[in-house]
Amino acid sequence: MCINFGIIFVVYLYKEYNNFFKEVKMTVILVLSMIAIFLVIDYFYQKRTSKSTVFDEKPIQTELLRFNENELLVPQNIFFSKGHTWVSLKSSGNVQIGIDDLVKKIVGKIDKIATQPIGSKVKKGDVLFTIEQNGKKLNFLAPVSGIVYSINDLVLENTEKLRNGNYESNWLCTIQPENLSLEVKMLKIADEAVKWVRDEMSRIKDFIAGAKVENSLVGATLHDGGSPVYGSMEFMDENSWKKFEKDFLSE
Repeated sequence: MCINFGIIFVVYLYKEYNNFFKEVKMTVILVLSMIAIFLVIDYFYQKRTSKSTVFDEKPIQTELLRFNENELLVPQNIFFSKGHTWVSLKSSGNVQIGIDDLVKKIVGKIDKIATQPIGSKVKKGDVLFTIEQNGKKLNFLAPVSGIVYSINDLVLENTEKLRNGNYESNWLCTIQPENLSLEVKMLKIADEAVKWVRDEMSRIKDFIAGAKVENSLVGATLHDGGSPVYGSMEFMDENSWKKFEKDFLSE
């Protein structure tokens, strides 16, 4: 009798023990499952929050590319006019004409260039060619008188060449001069041209510092003698372009 009771009691304990660990096991599994679910939810929440934060952030205003006077190209055998065009004498007797490096750097991108047609007769001070950027225009005056002999179609069709080319390849037109011996005396060359370009650099820096520009970094540091930004005029309105033409491109 006692033996049977003992056996029954042992079986009962075994079942209870087994049920207890089953419950513990189920509880552990449930807890782990809940932890895993919370981790997954937190992961997607953090990921969504991170994306939202990046989307809502304002674009960072990065430093613009600047240049100094030592980077300006002023060849010793090229003549420069006060209207920021240059003149190169060719063995044929004709002269090639283009835009000087300082103004090219300040203007930046150029969408379109228009020149007087071949055969046109121009006097010194007449409009020789016009550049355009986003509907804003600058007129460049003829540094010498004569007849337009040829036009550089390669540059007119691909204005990027004007920005990246040198004085040998980025000319815009050639003229058969009519009064070169007299008019060339009004142009600057060699050391005189270098000094003039440096003075013009200072004047242009003052102009930019006082102009209304869309990007505050364009005029930053100029009051303290800093360097101007490439393509500064890309951030100026039409009125500033007109003032620039009046102040710097007149003969």
